[in-house]
Amino acid sequence: MKNLFQNRAVGFWLNLAGIILALVGIILYALYAADTGSSNVWVYIGLVAAVVAGAVGLVTDNDLLVIAAPALSAVSLCAFITDSVYTFVGYFFGLAMFGDISKIGAIMRICVVVAISMLALLISSFMRKDKAM
Repeated sequence: MKNLFQNRAVGFWLNLAGIILALVGIILYALYAADTGSSNVWVYIGLVAAVVAGAVGLVTDNDLLVIAAPALSAVSLCAFITDSVYTFVGYFFGLAMFGDISKIGAIMRICVVVAISMLALLISSFMRKDKAM
């Protein structure tokens, strides 16, 4: 276990931070879905697959996994924003038609956490995971 964290470059730590933020996004979305009574399975699939791809990408050198983790995070973010578009419209234009304006704080938290996770995974995909010896 100690060898896993020795001689690691910034890309490794950034990827690990992206994985942890994706896990936080899963928890936040699960709480949001339980509160609103509706959930999108693509948000769960994308975030769980991003966590798995990122975690496997930490220990292996696979270019496909490096690309898959941020792409799957982006799928989840787009699926969630698509489901929340009526709430955004209601909040920004002062309309109370379809979306629940009281949930805008939770929606923004989930969007920000998943977006930061996606960016961390994306940036780390261009960086080294191990220090040069």
